[in-house]
Amino acid sequence: MIVRRWMSTDLVTINKEASIQEALGRMKQKSIRHLPVVGPDNELIGWVTDADLRGVLIASMLEELTLEDVMIRKPIVGSPEMPLEEAARLLLEKRVGGLPVIDGGVLVGVITIVDILSAFITFLGLFTESSRLDVKVSGSANPLPELARIVKHRGAK
Repeated sequence: MIVRRWMSTDLVTINKEASIQEALGRMKQKSIRHLPVVGPDNELIGWVTDADLRGVLIASMLEELTLEDVMIRKPIVGSPEMPLEEAARLLLEKRVGGLPVIDGGVLVGVITIVDILSAFITFLGLFTESSRLDVKVSGSANPLPELARIVKHRGAK
């Protein structure tokens, strides 16, 4: 599983000159919590979250702040060919809710915790009627052939 298959590509972005209120409004309208800040050629120049923006909302009412003043300038990013497990590890390790996905310097998607959870639930077959068998093995360097033989011997697929 790779990021490209699970990332959101219907991107909602904003420019660095936008106001805090404008960014919060766009996030509310689109029901998102992360907003990539992009330049004219869709290159990622920053990243803001709803928590970042709520933290500076009052200050932005007292003085003229733009997203450029509060954005994360070097956000943690992913790539489209990154294994989904690696993206999940990064999100957990860095305690962030989403990653902009960059290909050749250009923003091509966003992968969030919700996207990854959806992928893992789909992979585990939790939305379909299925059976799952967990096997704990020890002592064998390669137990898969023996496990496959036992499953086949019992008439299962």
